[in-house]
Amino acid sequence: MENVLIDDSMFRICEIASIATAKDFAPYGKSAAKLRPSTPVLTASCELDLLKKYARHDGAGCFGFGCIHVDDCPLLTMRLQIGALQIYWLADPSDPELWKTIDLWKKVGQAGFALAQGSNVAFFSWDMRSPQTGMTVEQFRGECGRNRAWEFMQCAASLAGSGRIQLNATTDIPGVRLEHVLVNILMTERLEKVARERSLEQLASVPAFWRPTDASVH
Repeated sequence: MENVLIDDSMFRICEIASIATAKDFAPYGKSAAKLRPSTPVLTASCELDLLKKYARHDGAGCFGFGCIHVDDCPLLTMRLQIGALQIYWLADPSDPELWKTIDLWKKVGQAGFALAQGSNVAFFSWDMRSPQTGMTVEQFRGECGRNRAWEFMQCAASLAGSGRIQLNATTDIPGVRLEHVLVNILMTERLEKVARERSLEQLASVPAFWRPTDASVH
């Protein structure tokens, strides 16, 4: 596949997210403590005032999956919509850590989300058996184990930095018009390693979402 990047400038404007577990947040929030400790949690940076605004605006929620192809490279998308706010995680379907996360969600029937601004975190759980959850991802499991990490990172950075997702995103909640879309690249241990090998420290330095003692989890 042709290299989609001329230099690393796209990487510098990418928002980075990560996978944590419920036990990382359990000491600081009741909703996290109620989950099984091993429950995977998707993290991302988010202005909490913005989150509150859209949560009050409608209150409806939806979580689902999809796929975007950049040339011949598939990018798995995970979309959380809270009212008129939609948050995208772009994930590498060739990464075993992603499938371990999805399988754990299915096993325990719940997922967690931690949206952070500084030391303040909005944490909430999600029932993966809810009719508002779309789990149509199995057709992409055949990608698991392929060595496409660097290819994925280039394609994800190009797409995330282009603004195309924000322009073309559609609501997952009938009757609710999108007003704000956030896009993140989901970094895993494998992707962090590749980033360091390529001297892309801005990607390798995933924010620490473990909470210090002065954290405030809502």
